[in-house]
Amino acid sequence: GKKILRVGLLNAVTRLDPLDSFDHACVVVQRQLYEAPFELRSRGPVPALFEDDLEDLGNGRLRGRLRDDIRLSDGTPLDAGMAAAALGRSRTLAQRIVVGAEGEDLIFEAETGARDVSVELSKIWSVIAIPSGGRLLGTGPFMVADDATPERMRLVRNPHHARHPALVDE
Repeated sequence: GKKILRVGLLNAVTRLDPLDSFDHACVVVQRQLYEAPFELRSRGPVPALFEDDLEDLGNGRLRGRLRDDIRLSDGTPLDAGMAAAALGRSRTLAQRIVVGAEGEDLIFEAETGARDVSVELSKIWSVIAIPSGGRLLGTGPFMVADDATPERMRLVRNPHHARHPALVDE
């Protein structure tokens, strides 16, 4: 049968834009909808949306190539230009790193090394959230159900998420 996990939160989930709210209830939901380029694990940053670790090009420039199986929740393939624009929305990230796209690669300019940039790219302010039609699309394991409200937030499995498919339907 259908697998549903219900989680009770005391707050309404009023903001789904990760650049607009760091409220705990909102971040819990945002982490299911959007992914950052890296995940922070005990051994350090691990590529999530990239094929491999960042490549040091010298002179403070780093390059990362997106995996080719990354899709937004509407099925649209995520390309480097879209990812750079999404990361460019983050004022917090922009204080530390300049992000651009060159062909299929994301280019990062920073005064720190690849490991520090990778850690920064694992934070909630570095998730990929693409504005489309008045909502935000993500690459996470879930997406917002059509009938969801701030008081009764409902997430359903993102059928286009390939990396770690959700174990529950909603």
